Amino acid sequence: MCLIILLAAGGFVFYLGWSQFKVEPGDIGILVSKTGGTNPAPITHDRFSWNWEFLVPTNASLLTFSPKPYTFEKSVGGILPSGKEYEKVYGGAADFSYSFAFSVTLKCTAEQIAALVASKEISGQDDLERFLGRNASAACAAAANAAIVALEGSEAASVEGAKGIMEEAARNGVKNCSLESLEITSHSFPDISLYKSAKASYSDFVKKLEEAVAEEARRAAEESSNVSSAIKRMEILGETLKKYPELSDIIKNSNDVSKVLETINSMQ
Repeated sequence: MCLIILLAAGGFVFYLGWSQFKVEPGDIGILVSKTGGTNPAPITHDRFSWNWEFLVPTNASLLTFSPKPYTFEKSVGGILPSGKEYEKVYGGAADFSYSFAFSVTLKCTAEQIAALVASKEISGQDDLERFLGRNASAACAAAANAAIVALEGSEAASVEGAKGIMEEAARNGVKNCSLESLEITSHSFPDISLYKSAKASYSDFVKKLEEAVAEEARRAAEESSNVSSAIKRMEILGETLKKYPELSDIIKNSNDVSKVLETINSMQ
């Protein structure tokens, strides 16, 4: 009887610590316990695993994840550096905006997932997918920026020709995961030669614009001065009429204002 009890107790203890059966095929489990923290060794369904941490009630939990690749559809758009200003060179007729649509696939290894759990960046499958989604956005942004630099610097003649550069930038743009693939599903990119021409001409454009503004200011100041002079003359005329009321009749009966002014001047 004692032997049976011991065997039953032993079997129960073994069952409590036997962790591989808790993980579905294809998934991985990460053991987190109060006593030992995060166990860096992933648990899989096809490999024997027994963990004593499960023997202590409420001490341990097993977080399960799917380490399969995840594909995201991402869009990146914007305008080339200083593009809004350079568009003014062509009177707004040029458009230096761009857009990319990507299909990007990422994955985390079991070891990377364990490290993310240990650093408290993820605590479940939903967290993992959000983490990969953020990295997908970062990868696509890095790829788009790399295309802009490559095309402006003549390292590539087209977006298609810059794909290798874009993939390398995307791969360097992700952290704690790996880039499986990056596909450009569609893109719209401005005429880079036109952009370079506008960039080269922009200084002259600004100089001419400043000169035009200065000339307009000079004309406005001149007109303002003329108006001020006219007002001043009207004020003098008013004072003169007060002093010599008889001039009112002369002005009323005269068809030649210049003669009136000559008369006023002679009286002054």
